[in-house]
Amino acid sequence: MSAKHKLALIDGNCPNLGSASPLLILWERNNAMVFSWLLNSLAKNIRNNVPYFEKARELWQDLEERFGQSNKARLFQVQNDVSCLFQEDMDISNYYTKAK
Repeated sequence: MSAKHKLALIDGNCPNLGSASPLLILWERNNAMVFSWLLNSLAKNIRNNVPYFEKARELWQDLEERFGQSNKARLFQVQNDVSCLFQEDMDISNYYTKAK
């Protein structure tokens, strides 16, 4: 995002402009672009469970709150799930995706 000069939309350095600002339409366009980048980068099961937000910053904060901190109980659960994973009747593509 920094290469596209869009990082400010998620780190809070580019606040929403007032409705009287002539730059509002540009801010809205860039916000929509960053918002779609964030959504499209999520796994489908996560994307389907993300609440509706209007601003990319709000979505980023929600994701950061969920996944940004270390959770030792969750880490143990994931490590356990991976160690107990069997291919069983899954094809190789589904097995690889689940393991990933």
